[in-house]
Amino acid sequence: MNRFVLTIVFLVVSLFLVACEPVKTDVIPSSPSSSIEDKTDNVTNSPDVIRLPAPTGYDNVTSLEEMEVRMNNVPWLYPGKVYIDNLFPDSQAESVLRIHNEKDMDNPFSVYLRVPDYTDPAYEKLPERFYKWIIIPDKIVTVGPGQIKDTLITVKMDKDDLAVGKKYEIWLAIMDESQTGMVKTELCSRWFISTQ
Repeated sequence: MNRFVLTIVFLVVSLFLVACEPVKTDVIPSSPSSSIEDKTDNVTNSPDVIRLPAPTGYDNVTSLEEMEVRMNNVPWLYPGKVYIDNLFPDSQAESVLRIHNEKDMDNPFSVYLRVPDYTDPAYEKLPERFYKWIIIPDKIVTVGPGQIKDTLITVKMDKDDLAVGKKYEIWLAIMDESQTGMVKTELCSRWFISTQ
């Protein structure tokens, strides 16, 4: 029983450590010819294998492969934090939101904005009038059994918006739509937006 409890605690802590690794994105000028780049440098972009960094400080994880096996048995969202710096009017930044389906069947996940429960002390909640900056192309993302699917999220500041020198935080959340019952779990990614 104790081994089972320790395994559950380890998985929760591991997911938290992996999800909290921040990703920085660069602001690019708005134009139809802007290229799309995956800014998750520390993740292998092979279509067959996605390697996540193993959390440090855990002696019971013997290898990265063991961590990957454990990560296949739970749903997860990557990255846990995204930093967008120097956003200015008529500019945009893009980042990939990576969703893992641990189930053995296709699974729909809803993707949506969520008001933060708390914010970093240096940031304030993104005002509702600026929610239009966050462009989520697919509100429902269906992920195959045991697969990972990326969805590109764009943050685009309108040319008429006045938000100079501000630091905002907003959360992007996913929820497994196949969940039933009164209690449902959502996973959140914290997005930090700094304006010029």
